[in-house]
Amino acid sequence: MKMKKTLLLGGIILSAVGLVVLLMYNLERTNSISVVEMETKGNLSWHRIPSKAYAEGTETGKKVFIDFYADWCTNCKTFEELTQSDFALNDALQGAVLLKIKDQDPIFETYAKDPRFEELKIGLPFFVILDADGNLLYKNTDYQDTSTMIQILKQL
Repeated sequence: MKMKKTLLLGGIILSAVGLVVLLMYNLERTNSISVVEMETKGNLSWHRIPSKAYAEGTETGKKVFIDFYADWCTNCKTFEELTQSDFALNDALQGAVLLKIKDQDPIFETYAKDPRFEELKIGLPFFVILDADGNLLYKNTDYQDTSTMIQILKQL
């Protein structure tokens, strides 16, 4: 009988330790995902932290191009490919501060609640161009409207 109690207690302790280790692993994984500051695709580097992108825009006087993105969004992925294959778009984006906000980012909901960005309630992709002072210059859900994006990005 004493052996059964010892085995049972040992099993409970081992299970508890295993659960704690598993929870710590998942917490560590979640935290490591949120610390990514930059994402590079081809020759373009995208900020992943809005405050850093806005600070760079203010410091350099460059416009901030925001790409609201989701991994499940086919048009988001097509636009991502266009940023590399469309020379004029790529060139215009190189002259801006780039910010990518994914639908799983905690900050996404803050933007979705902003009355300036009601399009986020409809779907993705969604694109925004701000001047260096944070004023809205352009917003659109049409990933194929690259000519307007280029025009706004190139305006002085």
